[in-house]
Amino acid sequence: MYAAGTQQPAGLVDQFYSQKYNTRIIKETVNWEGGQGALKELDAISTLGNLKARSRLDAQLRLRYQLSDAALMGYKITHSGGLTQVNESGESNAVFSNNGLLPTMIAESMKQYYTGSFTEDNFDIIPFLLASQGVAGQSGMFLMGNELGLGVENATLNMVKEYSGGTDLYTKMQGIGFGVSQITKNGFTTRMVRIPEFSNPILYGAAGYNFESLGMIFSDSKVTATINQGLPNGSMLASKNVSLANYTLGYLNYGGENRTLITGDKAGVNGWGVPFSSDWDNSSQYTLSEFMNIFVNMNQSILVLRTDI
Repeated sequence: MYAAGTQQPAGLVDQFYSQKYNTRIIKETVNWEGGQGALKELDAISTLGNLKARSRLDAQLRLRYQLSDAALMGYKITHSGGLTQVNESGESNAVFSNNGLLPTMIAESMKQYYTGSFTEDNFDIIPFLLASQGVAGQSGMFLMGNELGLGVENATLNMVKEYSGGTDLYTKMQGIGFGVSQITKNGFTTRMVRIPEFSNPILYGAAGYNFESLGMIFSDSKVTATINQGLPNGSMLASKNVSLANYTLGYLNYGGENRTLITGDKAGVNGWGVPFSSDWDNSSQYTLSEFMNIFVNMNQSILVLRTDI
């Protein structure tokens, strides 16, 4: 309410924010010495094709671990001066990286804490949290470790026993087992997906990490973002509006060069009929990928953390 003769209020201003993401380059190399194919040195592998196939799979697995680690746990280089490496011409180039999913969620996402097991009451809270950040969607995905998933199953089993007298359990079970992949509670449907890396004892399942009790919730609602495609000279191409999930994995692909996955052979002196590229009695296979994590509206996601660990 305003008095006669008073000034107009300030105009409403729409606020937009922009983010810049750097790509991360990861690499793996496989080497063979001369004669290995002919001497059948690796577990009685009898042909070069099998030897190369096995080595290629090994390199791809290690590259996959690098990608998974960077996507989930990567950290942006922020110290003074950054980090550089020298290229073939002796020039120092900057090493770029971005934060992974978990560090970003710790900094920007909502938190939902639980004690013991994640029960039906915890599912009731999810739509309230998402609605508080403007999410109107009625479904989403719940990524979780095995311990959290087991707690959800046990809590759901107790709910079935309490409210149905076990009749649903009896009619729907095939043999002995109880699987829960989707729960609708408080009008919101949650699809549950277990992440096997969270339970790997030589990765995130190692003692002290507690990833098995951790969860991440993302709504199915998409976010409209404007991508300004940057060129090396600092100029921009025409902006492009796209619909993105809260988290997207992007690969460098422009000007006819696709760096999603590059793989190829470098042959030295060999008896396989491959043209020589060096005078060493060996051969190598190189793999490279250049990618980035893209985050939009991470305040509309939920990091689920157990408090009694």
